[in-house]
Amino acid sequence: MAEHHLRGPIGPAATHLCIDMQRLLAPEGPWPTPWAEPALECQVGLIERRPAATFFTRFIPPKTPEDMPGAWKRYYEKWREVTREFIDPQLLDLLEPLQKYVPPACVVDKTRYSAFVGSALHSVLRKHGANTLIISGAETFGRPCSRAVECLEQWRFEGVLAATPLSGGTAR
Repeated sequence: MAEHHLRGPIGPAATHLCIDMQRLLAPEGPWPTPWAEPALECQVGLIERRPAATFFTRFIPPKTPEDMPGAWKRYYEKWREVTREFIDPQLLDLLEPLQKYVPPACVVDKTRYSAFVGSALHSVLRKHGANTLIISGAETFGRPCSRAVECLEQWRFEGVLAATPLSGGTAR
């Protein structure tokens, strides 16, 4: 059973943040996330309500391992096939049913695992006037979820985690 901890109704400045729903993480991708494709129905349902208030993040790997520092360099030496030097650029695209929402939805590219660190996400959301984030997507539990909660507090946003049945998460 889902847990609900809303302090009140979700207001008009709420923004849907859809994390990394891209072909890279689809079942046929090099980093398959088993719940990404089955979660599409949930994502589409959220997006269709207010497509202009939807922001997609896309993870963009480095061109080469040498572009990354320390342990990340070693990581991408192991996963060289997913660097932009070798990867099919179409794997960086959003999953097919989501592409039709851009525009009016926006895409924010990020070069780190977290959407909340080292990207333009915060400034883009502030420019949009967002004060509440409805967070969904391929990576919305565990470590990404805890990072999201930290940033919601730091950025002084309200937050709702829209969990999918297969992600193992709960709505908060």
